[in-house]
Amino acid sequence: MRAAAPPAHRTGLPVRPVTRRACARVRGAASAAHDSRGGDAPAVLNLGLKEWAALVSAASAGHITAFLRRGGVREAGFIVRSTAAVLIPTSHHQQGGDAAAAALTPALLAATPPAVLAFDQRAADPLPLPAGAAFTAAWSIEGDGDEAALTALFAALSPHTGLAPAGAAARAAGAPALTLLELRVAALAPGPLLLPQATPGLWGCRSWVELDGVAAVSLGPPALAEGGAWEEAQAGLRRALAEASRGGGVRVTEVEFC
Repeated sequence: MRAAAPPAHRTGLPVRPVTRRACARVRGAASAAHDSRGGDAPAVLNLGLKEWAALVSAASAGHITAFLRRGGVREAGFIVRSTAAVLIPTSHHQQGGDAAAAALTPALLAATPPAVLAFDQRAADPLPLPAGAAFTAAWSIEGDGDEAALTALFAALSPHTGLAPAGAAARAAGAPALTLLELRVAALAPGPLLLPQATPGLWGCRSWVELDGVAAVSLGPPALAEGGAWEEAQAGLRRALAEASRGGGVRVTEVEFC
């Protein structure tokens, strides 16, 4: 039986094309922690998602509400494996902040503390992880050979992903498709997760880390509260997708959680 994904705020904004690909089988589709409306008591999180420290910091502050993912070199593309996860900030590809500085939008770069840009995940053992996220929607993005259309889409999404068009294009290089993952970030409860450096999967080009047996954590109140900011962010993201894909040259397909 297909389990329902966490319901997204309905904006009435169509995303073209409206075709859907095969649903992504994810953990917790029936009981995700904090759905897009705020949700009930959160479930225990047993999976971690790795992302640049600068983007995790921005999402935790409510500055961005989506990650643009391609998957690690050991993965056949990015697969949505859960409706919620602990966020694991990484310094891979962000060593010294140079790569991140070239890839981030100017606004996000200016708002990111230097210590975050210079983050080194090897510096602490265990590694403190203060935040997690509920994943409220996802889309597959495929180019049709129209570089101008793809660049326009990346530019439209940049306020929501924090990636400059050049940074998004770097993630797209050589990938058959990207995944745009909408997320609602919250502090972990009862407090930060202390993740040992020896945790399998923490190192290497993999997106997800198994956290079974590490600690029992869940999501606290979301960074963007219900009743304005979160709904505006959802509507803006869907508007950007709809407007940028309207002219063709890019295929945007909603991914169903099941």
